[in-house]
Amino acid sequence: MAIKPPRELSKSDQSQSAHTDEQWRLFLAIELPPAIHQLIAAFQAELTGLEQHLRLVDPSLAHVTLHFLGNVSPERAELLGYTLPELARRHPQLKLEIDRVGVFPPKRAPRVLWLGIGGDAKALIHLHSSLASTLSAQGFELESKRFHPHVTVARVREGAPESIGLRLTEHSLAFPQSESFLTTERAFEASQIVLMRSHLTKQGPRYELLRTVALGARS
Repeated sequence: MAIKPPRELSKSDQSQSAHTDEQWRLFLAIELPPAIHQLIAAFQAELTGLEQHLRLVDPSLAHVTLHFLGNVSPERAELLGYTLPELARRHPQLKLEIDRVGVFPPKRAPRVLWLGIGGDAKALIHLHSSLASTLSAQGFELESKRFHPHVTVARVREGAPESIGLRLTEHSLAFPQSESFLTTERAFEASQIVLMRSHLTKQGPRYELLRTVALGARS
C-alpha cells in the first residue's frame, strides 16, 4: 500500500507559506519502501478485534523518525534546510532491515506496537547523534529519551483496558513467525533523509515534504 510521494516545496512555495503560517510542526525521518508499507498493513490486519482500542498508523505514511522538532518558524526551517546537506554527506547510505517486533514500554501496559530496525543500526544511531548535536547547536529542544530505531505500527487509545496492552505483547511475539513476516522483503536501503512538515487533521496527519537530503557514499 503506497501513496503518491509528497511534493517537495520550491523556494517560492516556502516563501509564500512563511506569510500564512507562523509555526510549522516538523520532523526529520527516513522514508520506507512499498514492501515495508505492505508488511505494516499485513501486521495491522492481524490485530482483528482490537481496532476500536487502537490508533493504527497509515502504512503509507509510516517512517523511521530521526528527530521530532516540534513547532518551528518557517525561517528556522529554511535555515535548517541549508545546513542539513553538508552534515548528511558525512554519513554513509544505510542498509537497514525490519528484524523484530516489540512494544513500548516493554513491561506493564504497553502503549505502542512497533517494528524494529536492524542492519546498519549502529550507523543509524550515529547519524541520529550527529543530527542531535547540530540541532541542539541551532537551539532546537530535542527529546532526551534514548533513540530506539523503529517504525510505529499502532498506539493504544486513552481509556483502553489494560488487557489490550497484553494482547499487543502477544501479537509482537507471534508476528515474527507469521508467513507475512517471513516471506516479505524486509531489507531496504536508506540513501536520504527528509525534512517533513506535519499537518494534523480530523482525518489523521498529512505530511508535506520540505527538503530531501542525500546521504554520502554507500556503506
